[in-house]
Amino acid sequence: MDEAFIKYQREDMLSPDEYDRIYQFNEAHEVFEVRKKLGRYYVYMYYDYEIKYNEYHTSGGSNPLVVVLKKLSAGTYKVVKLKEPESGDTYVESIRRLFPDYIAEYMLENSCEIVTKLQKNMKQIN
Repeated sequence: MDEAFIKYQREDMLSPDEYDRIYQFNEAHEVFEVRKKLGRYYVYMYYDYEIKYNEYHTSGGSNPLVVVLKKLSAGTYKVVKLKEPESGDTYVESIRRLFPDYIAEYMLENSCEIVTKLQKNMKQIN
């Protein structure tokens, strides 16, 4: 499942033109739970990334994500959908709507610690 998410980041999150301009793409994620519903796998995670376009221009971010995967006949997985929380005033409410209760509360109470841990575990994926 991790491989499917990394492949998705490389091939689908950015346009080919933008991906070609990237000097270095680093990411880390922590999976809290995987649930199977109606033939799909729902991966509840926190994601952190950093994109370096050159040694002077870097962008990045972190976000809770629900990654929806389907299992392919070869036993591999493919990302079919990403669900992100809304920003602004509805952020907390949308976290609680997207994630199981115990995960939502953990993320809301510990987001700084989660992101710090993820930043320490960044790996280059390009």
